[in-house]
Amino acid sequence: MVTSQSKKRGAVAAFFVTPARNILEGCQKMGQPFSFAPKEGPSAGITIVTGIVSALKGIAVRNDIAMTGEITIMGKILPVGGIQEKIRAAFDAGVKEVILPRDNLKEAQSLPPYILQNIVLTPVDRIEEVLQKALILQ
Repeated sequence: MVTSQSKKRGAVAAFFVTPARNILEGCQKMGQPFSFAPKEGPSAGITIVTGIVSALKGIAVRNDIAMTGEITIMGKILPVGGIQEKIRAAFDAGVKEVILPRDNLKEAQSLPPYILQNIVLTPVDRIEEVLQKALILQ
């Protein structure tokens, strides 16, 4: 059903198959080709993919983390803007761990010590790392 709907809407459907990592096996990721269109909300990329994988695989997501990061179609995590504000918001909400792009770590580490001492920053490069950290795999 997803594949047929994606064809009608002009989306590209692709399977992620990672033999060493069964987390993504058989899950679909859809990407709409927007060559020169402005984009909004790319920093929710890893959160959206995590939600899709969770729903398709029936695996819960931890409720004590926050995450941000743009994702490429190949699963690479790209840096996002406003990282300090996002971490401050997570801290204010009582979150204890934030998953963020590795390229944003240096900027994040310049936050005040009272924040950095009370929140774990988990830098990632690939979506597989995000899913290992975010999904409750037992």
